[in-house]
Amino acid sequence: MRGLFILILLVNLAFFALGRGWLGVPPAETGRTPGQVARQMQPDAIIVLPPSAR
Repeated sequence: MRGLFILILLVNLAFFALGRGWLGVPPAETGRTPGQVARQMQPDAIIVLPPSAR
């Protein structure tokens, strides 16, 4: 029983460390491109239209 508790505790700590980004890029940040707007040629040329303009 004690071994199961320690195993669950270690798995919980591993998931916590993964979620906080201590083991690399957090899962919530994968796939994002934060530098994409900075690399655009003319970012001010983008016009955002309201949903009713479709």
